[in-house]
Amino acid sequence: MIPRFWVAHEQTLYLPHAIFSPRDGDRDRTCLVKVTIMAASVAVTGTELDYGLLVLSSTPGSGDIRGKFANSPVPIINCEEAVIDNGSGEFGASSAVLLKSSSTTEMMLNDHPISAGLPETITLYEGVVGQTNSTSAVFENLAIVGTAVQGTSNAGPIIGEDVSGRAMIIAIEAGDAVDSAVGTTDDTAPARRVMLPFNDGAFADLTPEAGQLFLNSLRWATGALGALTGPEITALELDITNPGNPIANITFSSRSGQHYSLFTSDDHSDFSSGLGNSEEVDDSIIATGSSTMVSIDYQDFGISTDAVKRFFFVLEVGGE
Repeated sequence: MIPRFWVAHEQTLYLPHAIFSPRDGDRDRTCLVKVTIMAASVAVTGTELDYGLLVLSSTPGSGDIRGKFANSPVPIINCEEAVIDNGSGEFGASSAVLLKSSSTTEMMLNDHPISAGLPETITLYEGVVGQTNSTSAVFENLAIVGTAVQGTSNAGPIIGEDVSGRAMIIAIEAGDAVDSAVGTTDDTAPARRVMLPFNDGAFADLTPEAGQLFLNSLRWATGALGALTGPEITALELDITNPGNPIANITFSSRSGQHYSLFTSDDHSDFSSGLGNSEEVDDSIIATGSSTMVSIDYQDFGISTDAVKRFFFVLEVGGE
């Protein structure tokens, strides 16, 4: 499975470099992914449905994000502070506008899968101190992953405010209640969301620990902290009701409404560096529930019915 991510941004974006470039001794940063970058100004509601994760950077104007993705069933990582609070069409993680600080250099972490394995207090930057966001008005019982250790606000509704103890990272589980003012269906989040405090320019100077927080956020949002994973093939059965035309039935875990593509090859090594050497079986699978079955005509592969041949299958989130 090669996860496919969509990043909505406006101009220069540091996220792919920050996430996926390996550091010495940090094997977790080397991942095989597909990242599609699109300007938020041209994105429309539903564009994200072809992807396993939507990452919203801080570079777009908030008006190019607001109202488009609040009800999306796709997991979201959001770095744009102006859509974290409770305006209509925002994410409803905070009941007040966030403050910005350029003097917060440390974060205290709470117990959460995103912070697992990291020290209780981490340093955020190796070089230039970037701008971060925080709030003292996290909505109800949403999970606070990290809080500011120090810092003074230099932008936002209040200037000169001590931001110590304010929430910097907010994790929202699918089904969690969010501020009703944003207008999501049933006033809940339809999928996991992580509200991150870093603007795009900050990523180049993050410490390994802060970078790991970002990577852990991706993994948590997509449902796996051990690896970037996606749908799992749960059953593969051969239907020989018609011996002259066997049918292979492949069942996999899915998310309703998500697009998927199925690839195959008789050589497992074809999947070692992507999908380019494999054969596309179907790129227009749309899941209708938590489990989806795809039927494949054996003769589509030109295989004699008395042949003995081994095939490998790979699913990818996304489709035409």
